[in-house]
Amino acid sequence: MKDLIEYIIEIFGLNIKSTIAMMDMENDIGEIRDHVNYTKYLKSSFNLSDLQYLTAYQKFLELTKRYKRIEQEEINRNKIEKMGTAAERLASKVHEIDTMVLNAQNDNHQWGKFKLSTGEQYFTDKEIKALSTIGSPLHCVRLQRSVSGRDMLCERLEALFVERVIYPQLEAPVQSNGLIKNLA
Repeated sequence: MKDLIEYIIEIFGLNIKSTIAMMDMENDIGEIRDHVNYTKYLKSSFNLSDLQYLTAYQKFLELTKRYKRIEQEEINRNKIEKMGTAAERLASKVHEIDTMVLNAQNDNHQWGKFKLSTGEQYFTDKEIKALSTIGSPLHCVRLQRSVSGRDMLCERLEALFVERVIYPQLEAPVQSNGLIKNLA
């Protein structure tokens, strides 16, 4: 970390003698995961026209902020791809029980009641929460079998998962017995 700070001081031509300023730089850089790409980004972006009237330290702060935003977008993109895969897996699990749900002739199934032959729950607690926000087992099976040729259940699950990646602080509350409780 010390080498990276010295490198930044050198390429920006900073004259930092204060230990507080050094600690501030260390704090800003500490959140960055990929230091190699960060230094490449700094070198390639140093002379951008919108930065020309900033001091060297302001340039450092602005470029660091921009790089953190880029890095966070990449992390979110990776999480979203994983959420799409998770939605497909969960929709596939629902597809495996669809005949049982449709043959019941009524909608009295509950997500937590499906068991494996070993007696273990078929769906995990997190899967049950996600599926419950979309609807009952019968509703989810009907979504999956919709005539449109698309798996509407998978699309809704993916939208739900992606929303939670992008806005984790907005976990949707679920109403249970007149009380609202958080899904987390």
